[in-house]
Amino acid sequence: MKGIIVEKGKKHFIVITKEGRFARVRGKDGYSIGDEYEAGIDFLRGFQLFSNTNRGSFAGFNLAINKRMATAFATVALVFGISTVTYAYIAPYDYVSIDVNPSVELGINRFNRVTKVESFNEDGTKILNELSLKNKTSQEAMELVIKEVEQQGFFKEELNNELMITVSAKDEEKARKMEIELGEVVKEKLYKGNLDKTPITTASVTLERHKEAESLGISTGKLNLIQKLQGVIPEVKYEDYVDAPVKDIMKAIKDSRKDNNLAEEENSQLLDKSESDESVKPGNKQVEKDKENKNSQEKIKENNSNNANENNNSNKENKNTEIGPKKNDDKSNKDKDDKSSKGQGNNKGNQPKKDKGK
Repeated sequence: MKGIIVEKGKKHFIVITKEGRFARVRGKDGYSIGDEYEAGIDFLRGFQLFSNTNRGSFAGFNLAINKRMATAFATVALVFGISTVTYAYIAPYDYVSIDVNPSVELGINRFNRVTKVESFNEDGTKILNELSLKNKTSQEAMELVIKEVEQQGFFKEELNNELMITVSAKDEEKARKMEIELGEVVKEKLYKGNLDKTPITTASVTLERHKEAESLGISTGKLNLIQKLQGVIPEVKYEDYVDAPVKDIMKAIKDSRKDNNLAEEENSQLLDKSESDESVKPGNKQVEKDKENKNSQEKIKENNSNNANENNNSNKENKNTEIGPKKNDDKSNKDKDDKSSKGQGNNKGNQPKKDKGK
């Protein structure tokens, strides 16, 4: 019979089957938690584990359960036909949705193993039909899904498809960490396939968002995108984009945001024009006051300028006054000297001539 390894001890494994039975078996090298293990062993029902355990028994579990607790677990296991260990392994703890046009989701357990797969459209079903993902790590499963999406032609350049990876988890920090890790896995895979031009968007959300998507029958990633679109176009309905590829929803979001930005710019211009028109209306006291202040300031500035010019002219005149008269005095004195000299000459000539006879 075959079982899945859920715990590893130094020398033994604890394995479970799909029927919820488990057994302690001698371990072998080369196996990890989540790996399928085949052995000729006698499987015991899950409740027998708890009803017969003490501290330290079943290497790796280290359980300390008293008899009452053991009886309670055994009763639950008998009533519901499952063991607590089996449920803890099989039940998804986190979810990863992968959307291109194919839309699929992986349920990840506490051991980072895929325990559930689901498709949300026909293309997604075609992808999952070609893959065996259960008990793979989330990283391994992601690589296989991306590879199959590529092989089925959804990453052809002419299609201009976009890829959306969304992680939903109870622990926000863990969700963010998974988002980053899986995003890197996808980027590396696309890079190796020369598909690095394919736009990739990643997101991490709460489990409440996953439950909402589950109730609508769509992936968490697609719900997240549609809600973003509704943020810019409130009248959008889920059914309008349930079957739409990621690229169409992303385009609608970008176009709507662009239109909103243009509308805001136009409104801003109209508002500026309105304020400008308001400023020229008569009776606007504030505007008139501002205008008066402006005119007053200009008048003061003009007066200061005129005063400065007058001072400059005055200085020039004073300068000319100091230099001018000096030149005139020199000329006047010179004229006087000339006249005096000339006068003396004339006097000389006018003197009476001596009578030679005398």
